Amino acid sequence: MVIARFVVTNCAVSACWEAAVSVFQEGEDAAGEARAQTRCAAIFLDRKDFDEALVSAKRAASVFERCGLVDEEIRESQLTSINTQAFALAQLGKFTEALQYLEEQLKQFRGAKDKRGEGWTLLITAQLLQAQGRLEPALGALAAAAPKLAAAGDPREAKAWHLSTQIHMERKDLSKALAATEMSALAYRKAGDKRGRAQIAALMAEIQFLLCGVEKAREGSLEDARRAAKEAVALFQDIRERSVELGYCLHCLANINLALHDWEAALHAAEEALDVFRALHEPKLETTALLLESAAYLGLQDFEQSRRRANEAKEIYEAAGAGAGADSVDNWLQSIEKYANGELKIRSFHGFSMRRTYGTPAAAQPEQHQSFKPPRRLANINDIEIITADDSKVTRSTIIVYQGLEHRSAGGGAPQLPAKKGHVPELEAFGLSADKELEYDVRWVQRRKSKSHSKGRRLQTADEALLATSGRAKPR
Repeated sequence: MVIARFVVTNCAVSACWEAAVSVFQEGEDAAGEARAQTRCAAIFLDRKDFDEALVSAKRAASVFERCGLVDEEIRESQLTSINTQAFALAQLGKFTEALQYLEEQLKQFRGAKDKRGEGWTLLITAQLLQAQGRLEPALGALAAAAPKLAAAGDPREAKAWHLSTQIHMERKDLSKALAATEMSALAYRKAGDKRGRAQIAALMAEIQFLLCGVEKAREGSLEDARRAAKEAVALFQDIRERSVELGYCLHCLANINLALHDWEAALHAAEEALDVFRALHEPKLETTALLLESAAYLGLQDFEQSRRRANEAKEIYEAAGAGAGADSVDNWLQSIEKYANGELKIRSFHGFSMRRTYGTPAAAQPEQHQSFKPPRRLANINDIEIITADDSKVTRSTIIVYQGLEHRSAGGGAPQLPAKKGHVPELEAFGLSADKELEYDVRWVQRRKSKSHSKGRRLQTADEALLATSGRAKPR
């Protein structure tokens, strides 16, 4: 009912704007016609009616060229029209044409010494290049876009640095990603964008967590990660947003508290994450929060509650027919028994490593089958590894290497999956699922003490080989 009402409302809005176009044309109001055509194009793009979006965007561009309109409101519409036309072309699989169109616009803006237009066009170009998996030229476009947008006082400077962060994470260059988050945070603060600040603080927490690793758990880097995660949670709550992104921030905070052995704080964050995911009706994310709660209770040595939370996650998997997920939880339950019996030491448990999964870059497909993927956003976060460590420095350093290795899912590095029945490219292009299928890849890594670095390396290599050949461990 809600979806139907939204569709009807959206169609009615587009009809109103189309009527407005006719009125402005009859009144020879070029400015009004350009604004109305631009709005129509944006609505069609939101509805994934890419052909109509392209037609409306081209009509708007024609009005802009014919009349040479230059006031600030019209310039905003003109830039929006360029954005819509490029994205519509890309969604129709015409990447080459989209990039050529943007290059033409860029030349015009350069000739007019329009820094804002240059910056915006470079930002759009970077998004398309990223979607194709062309990360190096995308970073080059963003490096040129950010200072131009800053010079023009355009708040999209923050988005340029934000996208740079995501691409550096895809390239596994976490130090550069962290530097980019700091620039983005400054720009978002300058623009007064609390939501942007919350999103970038969440990324900063994740990067800090990955950089510090288990080895530095008592050296303060995890405290920096915790501060960033708390800031992200506070900002999302300040703008009264209860979204998957807020849930992920709480998930991240729980992870960091587990690594710090702050079990009570970890439990509190995991419980809040569970409340958010349940309110959003996201069972596949509920399993993540339940396992985080199970881990926190393990640290508190409340083994009965730890088992209970794990079994709740198992029930969700079983209800969804996800047998592999249920099997993984069974393995975790066996580990809980080992902790309860003293076979494993609580002090060796350092929680979960975090994973974000994103779609495969469009470049993996022939151009005629490509569709544009917007800037990479959180998808599913229930890929879990349980990390244990003991007092062996070799063991801890091995875990850190492994943690970084598994972070490859932060940027679409996973192999492309075969097409599934019911495949809907338009939905997948925007990070949505046509069949709401549950992901159930839940796994953990346990290390033994080793007397030499070479032995630790052999253990790591063996575990990585096991992951590479195991269907359960394959990144989704």
